[in-house]
Amino acid sequence: MGGVVLLLIVLSGLSGFYIDILWFREVGFSSVFWTVLVSRLLLVALFGLVFFAIMYANLLISRAIRPRYQVFSPGEEIVDRYRAAVEPYVKWILPGISVLFALFASVGVAGQWEVFQQWRVSGSADVRFGVEDPVFNRDVAFYVLSLPFLKFVQSWLFSSLIVITIVTAGAHYLWGGIRFRAVGERVTAQVKAHLSVLLGLIVLVKAWGYRIGQFDLLVSPRGTVTGASYTDVNAHLPALRLLLVIALVVTLLFLINIRFRGWALPVVGLGLLALTSIVAGAIFPAAVQRFQVAPQELQREEKYISRNIEFSRRAYGIDRVETRSFPAEPELTAEEVQGNRAIIDDIRLWNPDVLRQSYLQLQRIRPYYEFTDVDVDRYTIDGERRLVMLAPREVTQDGIPRGQTWQNRHLFYTHGFGGTASQADDVTGEGAPRFLLRDIPPGGEISTALEQPRVYFPETSDVSFLVVDTELEELDFPTGQEQFARTSYDGDGGIEVGGFVRRLAFAWRYRDVNLLISGLINADSKMLINMDLRTRVRKIAPFLRYDHDPYAAVVDGRLVWIWDAYTTSDDYPYSEIVDLAAATGGHLSGTGELHPQLGEGRGGLLRRRHDLLRRGRRGPAHPGLAEGVPGPVHARVTGRRFAAGALPLPGGPLPRPGHAVRQLPRRGAGPVLREGGLLVAPDRGPGPQCPRGAHATRALLRPHPAPR
Repeated sequence: MGGVVLLLIVLSGLSGFYIDILWFREVGFSSVFWTVLVSRLLLVALFGLVFFAIMYANLLISRAIRPRYQVFSPGEEIVDRYRAAVEPYVKWILPGISVLFALFASVGVAGQWEVFQQWRVSGSADVRFGVEDPVFNRDVAFYVLSLPFLKFVQSWLFSSLIVITIVTAGAHYLWGGIRFRAVGERVTAQVKAHLSVLLGLIVLVKAWGYRIGQFDLLVSPRGTVTGASYTDVNAHLPALRLLLVIALVVTLLFLINIRFRGWALPVVGLGLLALTSIVAGAIFPAAVQRFQVAPQELQREEKYISRNIEFSRRAYGIDRVETRSFPAEPELTAEEVQGNRAIIDDIRLWNPDVLRQSYLQLQRIRPYYEFTDVDVDRYTIDGERRLVMLAPREVTQDGIPRGQTWQNRHLFYTHGFGGTASQADDVTGEGAPRFLLRDIPPGGEISTALEQPRVYFPETSDVSFLVVDTELEELDFPTGQEQFARTSYDGDGGIEVGGFVRRLAFAWRYRDVNLLISGLINADSKMLINMDLRTRVRKIAPFLRYDHDPYAAVVDGRLVWIWDAYTTSDDYPYSEIVDLAAATGGHLSGTGELHPQLGEGRGGLLRRRHDLLRRGRRGPAHPGLAEGVPGPVHARVTGRRFAAGALPLPGGPLPRPGHAVRQLPRRGAGPVLREGGLLVAPDRGPGPQCPRGAHATRALLRPHPAPR
């Protein structure tokens, strides 16, 4: 039975692996798949091998230095029996135990592939941020690229050595080197020397932790602002340096103990380390904060607040923003309104959530169509650039009114059709949207701009796969109450079903025998998988963090999804912290484009000198991402279309979702004009997607013409 279960697990893993290879090859991002896979395997193998080598060597040593003659100790007969039982198999048990523990110690390491890749390229001399911190005079690239991996390695080594020491002590107990109930010497001299080496290594790694901890002060939240404060620089930093010296001395004492083989010196050293940690690491900084800083906090922290403002502005790339003041008049005249008619005409009347309900009532057409979201964009209407709200009409298999069959869900109802658009600043006499794109087939003022209306790759999907180009023609769009226009998929997306092996792999992967036995599927049919936008794009570029809301646009006669992406870090020195979900902003690293009909995914860097994605001498940290965004998409993302309140931040990265983000500091009121004509209103106030507590400058980097 166990063999059958193991076989099923292996088959599941192999089928998923095989299909992932086919899918990444189909979308043209095989380099991403292999980079991530090789990085994970390399980390697991490297860390697992290191752990195995250390543990196995120590177990061999514990056996080699075991007492040759065992002294009988009352109450330890059970240990003696266990020792006698394992003795014939010890040459297999020791490596087996080492392998088992190494597996547990290395499996979790695979998740660190991203920080490993960043550390890998950080050694290149040309990978620099060009900014040095004011405390240690290190380039910021060290904190963002190298330090996270170093902290992980130190933490892993420390915990691994503790586990190895415990297991080694257990082995000594089994072999009789440690006898708790013995009369006289309970721990042999050889065991004392062995354990002294291991304990010395643990303290040495802890000393390394104190060294790394000094750099962590630069993102310390203890002061008035994020970064090394007066207390950190004048109390915590000296304490960490003192603890580092004491830890090195304790390590030396443990090594000296190899010769003297007693416990007095190491115990005194550990006691001194613990006492210093309490007094210098906790009590002294608290006293400095209370008695030196608190009575005159502004004077003490002024220098460090200035550093926080300077580095926060650099981290967000707003240090080159030009500030211009203008008179704020409390009254608005009719002449001023007429003189700014273009701005007045762009005032949005429709709330996207309310408008979505109107779209569903007036333009859903059939219950198997859905409008997931309404996006805001600009299009040329009657020769003028006007504010337009757009929603693709996606298919929802859960809305099929009758016949929820496998054939209907996976072969017949395969795609949405067209979309709906209306002017954001206009309404009909009946209170309905003034449609610019409507109905099926598409009609309206911008319908001629939409040459390819089919939506096979929606924002959300009800099924895990579709099979297209089968013997059964798909529903294209309804032409009457019970009448349909039919079509066959003619796009380049999808994985060819091929022969029996592929069909078996797909059937096993999706636990669906119909994929194997259906006569409607032929060798030329194509499997569409990972169809929903979020899954598809995140698999293509897992190293980026994404804006919470992708948006649709009509580009070159076709519907495309555009999703803004960011590199992130929570290790930029002296940069203030905000929540990423509230800020939804940062360094716009790239924009992904997905064709809803072809499933083509294209992404590119908007700025070539991006420190987390750029190529160093050791190669790119994240290969496979194109150097450049397609022209029409680039024009949409980088043109006039950033609204007031949306600010591209080219300097510093933001952290991962759920982590803290650097908050840009307030810098007065009024608009800020960045080079290139981008208008930003820092005190615009929070909108529906900018909760209170986030900075009013939302840093959305969304190419919407108005904040949503």
